[in-house]
Amino acid sequence: MDDTAVHFNQGSFRPGVKIGNWNEDQYLKEEQLADFLITARSGDLSFHKTDALIKASTSPSDISTSKEGQILYGDRVLLVNHNAKCTLASLPKVHGGVHEVASDPDALMVVAAGVGEADAHQPMRRNVFTVEPSDGQPLGSPVVFEEGGFLLMCENPTAPGPLYLRSEKTHISSSVSRLSKEQVVSLHPNKDGLNAYGSMWCFMLKNPSLRFESVGQPVQANTEVIIKHKQTGECLSCNFNQVKKVVSHFGAEHEVTASTKITRAKVEAQENVWVVAMK
Repeated sequence: MDDTAVHFNQGSFRPGVKIGNWNEDQYLKEEQLADFLITARSGDLSFHKTDALIKASTSPSDISTSKEGQILYGDRVLLVNHNAKCTLASLPKVHGGVHEVASDPDALMVVAAGVGEADAHQPMRRNVFTVEPSDGQPLGSPVVFEEGGFLLMCENPTAPGPLYLRSEKTHISSSVSRLSKEQVVSLHPNKDGLNAYGSMWCFMLKNPSLRFESVGQPVQANTEVIIKHKQTGECLSCNFNQVKKVVSHFGAEHEVTASTKITRAKVEAQENVWVVAMK
């Protein structure tokens, strides 16, 4: 005896006859299509947000012209690592939770973005930084090696207001970088934050044998320098030798951390060497 279940209306209708709750299903499909069209017309689809983010972040910007070859407070500069052929840049997020810094959901990640060749980097909104005074130094005065300190500010590509480069020593309630597990560098909308000292940086001469004599001397533009975090003493590092990269809508880019890399010659490695590029 065949125990196969038989539907109560099996064989009662022709194949073209709709049965069940077909009318409600049709209404739901039409409603979903209408919602999609409304969202598409308002430009709120994911690819619309991504395109707008990329366009805003890569919009052309401008850098300052060096006066007498020196870097002055208030100058807009590019921070270039020539060995990696990239510049320091912000990594804005399209959706909440994406590339988010664990210690602060309002913070943005920092990467080293490759734009153009080593000597032809393009200034854009995400990679132009302003050197701001931190201890009441007047705008237009020269930035000097190691003494005092300065803030590095860039524009927020997705919201009004500035972002400040910050770092803090790794501790039990802070996060480490995702790839190298080193000290995190991030951009915060508030330069004071938990500790204003965490936003302060200074330049050091690349040549360690002449570093002591250079303290207090003006920093020259378009020359190689070391950027040191005042609070922790760690140097800004572009981890271009690291196999893993930060992947986003902008492509694969190098991770940036606060970590002093020392070579066998007991000097800072190329990951810590930056050029303050100006016209």
